[in-house]
Amino acid sequence: MAILIGVAACTGGKPYVFIPNEFNRASANFGKPVTDRNNVTICYAKGATTPGEINALAKAECSRFGKTAAFKRQTLAQCPISTPIAAVYSCNATKTATPYDPFSSFLLNDQIKK
Repeated sequence: MAILIGVAACTGGKPYVFIPNEFNRASANFGKPVTDRNNVTICYAKGATTPGEINALAKAECSRFGKTAAFKRQTLAQCPISTPIAAVYSCNATKTATPYDPFSSFLLNDQIKK
């Protein structure tokens, strides 16, 4: 079972924009479009995507609101097991973006414990 979970975590689907409570019918924002964004979280699996895809997705989502994406952090605490890594970006009104390379800065054990 542990092997299957490990394989699923490494071979997940395409990256996507994570929307908290997207399927929670009790949420005040259920079924409503996003009208502004200060942060965007991209869920992905390391073996199924490239840094360029992650950056492009964050850039596209922030640009919907006239903002640019700047990488903040990555975490294993937000996304489902099929796409376990979350790249969190801030959406800023500035004109510069900070690219992110998840393959050169993957979380170390001491970072996971925080």
